[in-house]
Amino acid sequence: MFNEGDFDIGDMISCRGDLKLVNRNTNPNLFSYRFYAISKGIGTEFKAKEINPEITREKSNNIFLTLRRKFTNYINRIFKNNLSKDSADFVTSVILVDNLFDKTDLNKLGLAHILAVSGFHIDLLMTFMVFILSKTGLSYKKSMLVSLSLALIYGYIIGFAYSVLRVLIVNAISFLGFLLRRGVDRVKALMVSAIIILFINPFAILNTGFILSFTTMFAIYKIYPKVKTYFKEGFIRDRLAFTTSIQLAAMPFSVYYFRYFNFVSILANFLIVPVFEIAM
Repeated sequence: MFNEGDFDIGDMISCRGDLKLVNRNTNPNLFSYRFYAISKGIGTEFKAKEINPEITREKSNNIFLTLRRKFTNYINRIFKNNLSKDSADFVTSVILVDNLFDKTDLNKLGLAHILAVSGFHIDLLMTFMVFILSKTGLSYKKSMLVSLSLALIYGYIIGFAYSVLRVLIVNAISFLGFLLRRGVDRVKALMVSAIIILFINPFAILNTGFILSFTTMFAIYKIYPKVKTYFKEGFIRDRLAFTTSIQLAAMPFSVYYFRYFNFVSILANFLIVPVFEIAM
């Protein structure tokens, strides 16, 4: 629904209006808003004409919506009160997956992915939680279980991006393998996660983020080990091989979806991503 009202998560709204299918692109090979919307589970648009103001601010009693609202409001408040507007918008965009920051320059450099909560961010978060919990005396099994649960809650709060679902499913499979003392094939786990996501929403295959997320992970598992053999040993050379593998795998999809590919993105990712990892 598109409306100028100032609504909050969990508000219950009574209104009248027109309901219609999401528009599709009229010219071939251009961005299809309908495909994008249905890949997000949205099939219709609602244009409100008359909103009943008496119950607009009535809150839902759903505990999960309340959690999402309080967390979102807290993040917005804590950063806006302590950072400049640009910095607050940047950090909030990373944590809540909001479009508050102008990504034009980042898109041109192939760095827009740092503003999306990717599988790497969730892996980093879970590793940090396991490390902290292990310092309290908890076993790895209990620490990982708590970490997975908290990551699942965070994934719900930010809307379960496909990259987040992917890493949660893969980590859950890996953890199950640990409990059963069985080895886990990461490529097969990746395929299972794709099948589960497509079972939940078959239209996910139309989502650019879904395609790029699984493409980059396939590159890490299959292409990176081969590319690394062409580089001498060393941290810098290893990082360059890692970045090159991902960018080469993503190149055909970037050209198809965005109509261009900037070769400077390989160098930009090599220089910026490690610094961003430390910041995260």
